[in-house]
Amino acid sequence: MHSSVRRLLIALLIAIPLQACSSAGAASSTGTPTPQESGGGRGDSDEDERGGSEGPKEYSEVITDEAITKEGMFDVHEVGDDLFFEIPRGEFGKEMLLIQRTVESTLQQAGAFFAGGPRLIVQWELDGNHVILREKEYDVIADTTDAIWGQVSGFRKGPILQRFDIEAFGPDSSAVIDVSDLF
Repeated sequence: MHSSVRRLLIALLIAIPLQACSSAGAASSTGTPTPQESGGGRGDSDEDERGGSEGPKEYSEVITDEAITKEGMFDVHEVGDDLFFEIPRGEFGKEMLLIQRTVESTLQQAGAFFAGGPRLIVQWELDGNHVILREKEYDVIADTTDAIWGQVSGFRKGPILQRFDIEAFGPDSSAVIDVSDLF
């Protein structure tokens, strides 16, 4: 993974608890089916047959009593050396703008300090027992009535930055993923 993407995800981790003030009390029912209703429960992936992931575990097995939790747009759990994001169902499919702002640096990178750093538009997607982090791209444009629009909309979907196994589902069907490798 590119170092700029890694830095932006670190900035996301710092920014998520700040969102708690603006999103507190904004809980609403989205009508999204639970993992069991949508077929996202245990043991239904092809990886089980290949000896890969065992599927999501019980929430209490992953987020133990020793977890240090910071609440925000995503809850961030630190369990020992592991770091977990708990992503609510309502946050999937929403675009997020990640902006790196260098506060202080001893590095001689003119672009990082004076230009404000890189910017990414990302989207978290739920795919069965996996969460996909995708970079959205809006560099190519076309009128939606043009024949080329189908290709342009495909480009806008953007590349996959990371695919995460869902470690557990929270009590409100939020997806818990291990993001330790990003940091």
